[in-house]
Amino acid sequence: MNFTIRDPGLRFPNARTRRTRTDAIIVHHLDAHWDVHRTHEFHLSRGWNGIGYNFHIAMDGTISLGRGMEFVGSHTNPPAGTNSTTIGIGCEGRFHGVDRTMPDIQFNALVWLIQHLRGIYGNIPIQGHRDLAATACPGQFFPLDEVRRLQFRGTASKAEAKEEGKVAEVRRFNRVEEMPNWARPYMERLTITLAKDGLPILRGDQHGNLDLSLDMIRLTIIFERLLGSRN
Repeated sequence: MNFTIRDPGLRFPNARTRRTRTDAIIVHHLDAHWDVHRTHEFHLSRGWNGIGYNFHIAMDGTISLGRGMEFVGSHTNPPAGTNSTTIGIGCEGRFHGVDRTMPDIQFNALVWLIQHLRGIYGNIPIQGHRDLAATACPGQFFPLDEVRRLQFRGTASKAEAKEEGKVAEVRRFNRVEEMPNWARPYMERLTITLAKDGLPILRGDQHGNLDLSLDMIRLTIIFERLLGSRN
């Protein structure tokens, strides 16, 4: 299926900065049912230079320019500097708790856009916002794994990609040093820093293996941050 990228004619209060390199594509959900204009207005109200995503994909499959393909967005932090080297795609929807299924037309538009961008920038990785920060974005019901499998393995359809996901091995982490960079400061606090006051909150098994999935790490960090804010 072929799609096109429409220019919604957004106006930006300040000049946009051009990226000097592009290392990855980062996928988000809006956590809202907003079109590209409403998203632009909301981000302007936050003091940003307009919509933070480089592209916006509506639930009806419409692909719109946001900040623009070649410009630095405002879509992912931390770690610092990520926005200046990545393309952010914002998908309309609330895939963490409201929208349990992405419409096929929106899914196909996302796959098409990623293929289009990788045709320009090379086989750069596809990441979810949650791969880089302690967030649920793009949501537990967002078909990120299916998108990746279709890109990297050439799976024939969304249904086949989803079926592969049922038997795919889920990576687990035993040591803090194995975890993503965004998780380490929090997990070190729970396994190392707090040990000076007694036993660490996280100890693992008799060998010190924590055996945590990424989802478990995210939940642990969320609780750690809530506890820290009350101390």
